[in-house]
Amino acid sequence: ASCQISCYSSASTKPDAAATSSANQLTAAVSASCGSASWQVGAEEDWRLANEQLCQPLLPAVSAADGRPADGREISPETLASALTGKLDSALDGHSLVIVDCRFPYEWSAGRVKGAINIYMPDQLLEMMFEQRMRSQVVLVFYCEFSSERAPRLAGLLRGSDRQRSLLQGLYPSLLYPQLCLLRGGYRAFNSDWPDLCQPSGYVKMSEPAYAAECASCVSQLNAWERMKHQQRRRNFRRQRLVRNLSDCSMD
Repeated sequence: ASCQISCYSSASTKPDAAATSSANQLTAAVSASCGSASWQVGAEEDWRLANEQLCQPLLPAVSAADGRPADGREISPETLASALTGKLDSALDGHSLVIVDCRFPYEWSAGRVKGAINIYMPDQLLEMMFEQRMRSQVVLVFYCEFSSERAPRLAGLLRGSDRQRSLLQGLYPSLLYPQLCLLRGGYRAFNSDWPDLCQPSGYVKMSEPAYAAECASCVSQLNAWERMKHQQRRRNFRRQRLVRNLSDCSMD
């Protein structure tokens, strides 16, 4: 699905047509980046396997939007607020709460959930989780503006990469980070209901025309990462094909 992010206009300032057009173009670019193939690593099956085979989610989950039973993928703003204020310490069972804000830096600077770290680039996320090796006793909560595009993609990338690591090391279905969920409604919903738990408590939309240059820069970085991953996949495919051809020749 494409990001459905309307162009922001404050009550006192209406953006001109050029700014609106620029913001809409950037929104479309982010949609294209979010929907590209390399973001599809964390599939629905990975979520289901992790939650059914390994452990039950420590934080209470909300039902899926289509009415299906909760599968651990999403928590409500109320649940996150309770966790932040210590009301769910017993449920967390010694796990640390790590909140990942997947929005762009200018959005994060204006306002964020208290204690959230800002990670919007896939390579940033993978380096922190697998190279720096955050301690595994954590509950990871991902969110973006609406938790509809950027956060699900990064969370899915982490889950898929964790699953791949498990397979390669012969540890399947074990995961380094089994406790992983999304904040339903994203920062917009949380900030609306719990502004006192946001620090600072502002809210800037991704498509705010005043930040068109910053948004374009972030989109460019995502596109560059996507191109790099595409090139890596092509090289790996060619290498695998060469190995197969050499193997076939040796058998003749």
